[in-house]
Amino acid sequence: MHNFDQADDVDFIDGTVKQVSHIGLGCVLINADVLKKIPFRFVKGLDMHSDSFWAEDVHQKGIKIFADTSLICEHRNSDWLTEVYSKQNKA
Repeated sequence: MHNFDQADDVDFIDGTVKQVSHIGLGCVLINADVLKKIPFRFVKGLDMHSDSFWAEDVHQKGIKIFADTSLICEHRNSDWLTEVYSKQNKA
């Protein structure tokens, strides 16, 4: 299982499907039964997003989360994707 860390994201994104402990939910497929069991929530005053709480709750229920690293959602608010494309184009 992998915890995303910006330092190693570039190496992690290799086009395979991998089990992860957390992933941003900008572009994911979630089984409707999981959404019924685990609602999105947040805790006022904590610096965490609702998808972080949701992933934590999913993990506590023993439900696995997978990332398809052949698909990349564009992050318009950061430049880490530029590193990914740069490394992939050098290969």
